[in-house]
Amino acid sequence: MKHLICTLALLLLGSAGLCAHGHHQAPLKSPAVDALKQGDFQRAAQLLPGEIKANPNEARLKKIYAALKTQMRREKLFAEEKDPGMIVLVGNEMRKFYTAWGLYDKAAAVGAKIYAASPSLQNGVSWGVSLLNADKNTEAAAVFGKLDLSKADPGPSLCGALAFARVGKKDESRKILDRFDTGKLSLNFLGLYARSAALNGDSDKAAELAAKILEKSPAKQHPNLKKHLFGSADFKSVAGNEKFKAALKTASKVEDECAGCPNHGTDKCDHKHGH
Repeated sequence: MKHLICTLALLLLGSAGLCAHGHHQAPLKSPAVDALKQGDFQRAAQLLPGEIKANPNEARLKKIYAALKTQMRREKLFAEEKDPGMIVLVGNEMRKFYTAWGLYDKAAAVGAKIYAASPSLQNGVSWGVSLLNADKNTEAAAVFGKLDLSKADPGPSLCGALAFARVGKKDESRKILDRFDTGKLSLNFLGLYARSAALNGDSDKAAELAAKILEKSPAKQHPNLKKHLFGSADFKSVAGNEKFKAALKTASKVEDECAGCPNHGTDKCDHKHGH
């Protein structure tokens, strides 16, 4: 599965980046889930009832089956729908499902139909983001090129900057980046900014932001960030830069919220810190 870059114009800083305090369950070992990840909904729907019967206490399988049946009904409705409002309503729910399962090509195809039915900035950004996640960067840059991002919020704007940077349109990318003070951006947006800076050849800025992100992120997130964010293709051109390599050694200044928990490291710790 490709690693998610943006979702509704937000960068996910690694699979645990934004959910540092969530409870992590063991991955499901399920042929049906494997089929679902490949986009083979029919096979997944055939296999799930048997898997649920064999694992009656596995609630996740039941939830997945219910969500899949809903999605398959949406697909049928969406294919026949003519009303623009319903296309947007149903399409957005479909796109969320596809994105959650890493089916970015499917999400992008739905995004195209949504934008054709209702060409708003929001719908255009969502379509462009799906294309970015699908690594269809030329198409993503073309979509963002149609949109007026001059007064858009950081998320949509920085996804546009990334799309332009990925296809070598450095001037267009930098024009967007120059609108924002990195001192006022969230970690999500700093990650997007850093990707574009690296692609645009601004190694000093990429190093500065990498250090800032690591400094403001819990130490337990650093391996994930270094692998999925700073180890991504977007940073390939600066990977050998001495300042950037030094930045990746930056220590966290964030206290581990679990450190004082009496159940820290045990199954009793629910990561909610209310005990």
